[in-house]
Amino acid sequence: MTRWHTTRELSRFSKLPDVPGVYVVYMNGHVYYIGSSSNLCRRIRKTFQQYERTSMRESSFEIKYSLSRRYGDWLMREARLIRRLSPRANQHHVTAGVRRAR
Repeated sequence: MTRWHTTRELSRFSKLPDVPGVYVVYMNGHVYYIGSSSNLCRRIRKTFQQYERTSMRESSFEIKYSLSRRYGDWLMREARLIRRLSPRANQHHVTAGVRRAR
């Protein structure tokens, strides 16, 4: 069973361990972006700062993350979540490699 953690504050990111994992960015209660990294602390901090400068100011946001113990596990989890949830900011991943009917 996967344990998901939730945060809305930049100060909590410094307490994250430097381990691999998957994260989901919610904006206004909807999934906006799904990502993964081999160093979750650094990547979430970078993502938060990027969105803070742009659209997060006008909307409510939340970041959920899950730590992984095995190498590559977070990549498979990210791919499954992107396929299942189809977030707006990940649309280039959903259509990659899919043949279109003629």
